[in-house]
Amino acid sequence: MIRQPLPVDPRSPIAIKRNVHEALIDAPAPRFAAALRELLVEPGARFGPIVLRREAARAGRPFSAGEYFRGCFALPFAFPGARWLEDNVLSDHAEIVELDELSVTYRYLSGTPIAGESRLSVTPRGERAHFEAVFSFQEQSTAAILLLHLAAARLHDRVTAAQIERAAARIDAPVLWSTLR
Repeated sequence: MIRQPLPVDPRSPIAIKRNVHEALIDAPAPRFAAALRELLVEPGARFGPIVLRREAARAGRPFSAGEYFRGCFALPFAFPGARWLEDNVLSDHAEIVELDELSVTYRYLSGTPIAGESRLSVTPRGERAHFEAVFSFQEQSTAAILLLHLAAARLHDRVTAAQIERAAARIDAPVLWSTLR
């Protein structure tokens, strides 16, 4: 299936939302950004129940612009068809549209309950790393609004917090503060 970008629609009756989170890590920005990149490209990278899935040929390699990936809610048990269900019903599908050593922007694709894009960036704050995650999104249906507000928004925040904490731990750097604590 070819997935298409899902841009936000200002004419929709569903509001466009922006969720911003920040953290300050006691490490130089390039060092923290490198640790975060290494964490995210690990084959089968898992953050709580969410598994980052990429095409098999890309696993373990750096991300590239135009690359497709998905954040999948992995079921805690296996059964025939479980992988199909995870990949086609329980995943957010995305495409990387821009990246450099300190940031990545990806947009959501068809098959995902939200439209929009997310940007993760690391910038220097003196000798420290300032992490910022900006999620600009719009639910695609009433069911998506319900899902997002009942569980998905909190889960997304926990995944982002886990990514920050694990990347900082890789370089033995404390997270000094975060809006996700």
